[in-house]
Amino acid sequence: MSQDAKRKEFAAATRDWVQKGEDLRRWYEEHFASWWPKSGQSPPPEPKVVDREAMDELERLRAEERKAQEKWARLNGDLLDLS
Repeated sequence: MSQDAKRKEFAAATRDWVQKGEDLRRWYEEHFASWWPKSGQSPPPEPKVVDREAMDELERLRAEERKAQEKWARLNGDLLDLS
């Protein structure tokens, strides 16, 4: 695989990892109230219920994010080994 192709694959893996991290962050934001607005602003929406289904979704999102990070790390290592 050419160096350019490896860089494109690395860029795609980076985008995928960022997206998976964003999906995980969004899950937390939807299920846990982590901030409160300053006076005059409307309150945040009520957090979603954390039931067994939500926990299964969280575990899936964590696994996807971890897998994407591992792929990114592997490709990053491959690029750093290029001469």
